[in-house]
Amino acid sequence: MVPTKPESLLLLTLSFVILLRFTASIVPQEEVEAVENILADMNATNWRFDGDDCSLDMVSEVPRLSQEANASIGCDCNIGNNTDCHVVRIIHKFYNLDGVLSPELVKLPYLRSIDFAYNYLSGTIPPEWGSTQLQEM
Repeated sequence: MVPTKPESLLLLTLSFVILLRFTASIVPQEEVEAVENILADMNATNWRFDGDDCSLDMVSEVPRLSQEANASIGCDCNIGNNTDCHVVRIIHKFYNLDGVLSPELVKLPYLRSIDFAYNYLSGTIPPEWGSTQLQEM
């Protein structure tokens, strides 16, 4: 069956709306900066967070000391107004990082889960973390 003009127009409009939805969904700049600061505090200087596609990009080679090594960021684009994506998960484990736990986590209002296992992070858990919505550590 060949689509009629109204069906074609509807299909084209729907495709445009879906495309616009995905191109407009990026992580707010405040959250991008917070992730960058968290990585810097942990001395994870070999990664950069790209808020346009919610990816953690390696900018210089890092030895994988374990098969379980994982550095990733998870975002959810179905929160609130559906125009922004928000950071909901940070994993950075098995990289022997020697920085500190960052109070900047409080600047990620939708963050639910962190995994910084098997690093050498020092200091105490920042008191600011008490006001976060973390569900998993």
